[in-house]
Amino acid sequence: GWLCAALLGMALLQGFVPGSAAGHAAAHLPRESALARLMAQMMDEALRLREAVAAGRVAGRFPKKFEAIHSAWATDPGVRTEEFTELSNAYLARARRLYAAPAAEARPAYNLMVASCVACHRKYCPGPLPRLRALPLPE
Repeated sequence: GWLCAALLGMALLQGFVPGSAAGHAAAHLPRESALARLMAQMMDEALRLREAVAAGRVAGRFPKKFEAIHSAWATDPGVRTEEFTELSNAYLARARRLYAAPAAEARPAYNLMVASCVACHRKYCPGPLPRLRALPLPE
């Protein structure tokens, strides 16, 4: 649907190098859904977290706005399935664990959070998968 096209378009227009400014999704495509905008913010945060965790810093505070994953308007209302809810709950739980993790445990917690993104996008919107698969940090 439109969500997948919007996310794929952002990835193609902006390019991606983990940790670089070019990888950030600051610009939004016209008529982008609230869920697509939220996902772009999540990608920006994942890139910030990648840099912080790689440098041995703690993650900071969990962005409460990410809880809107359950309510943000999606162009394709068909994504609002029980499985989407389960996958998004897994992401939120893993993200919260990352933000609560001491620096020594942040790398595996970060990689688990990214794995939850990949699991959902395999099912609902594969466009961002190349960008997501580039995010994990070596253990």
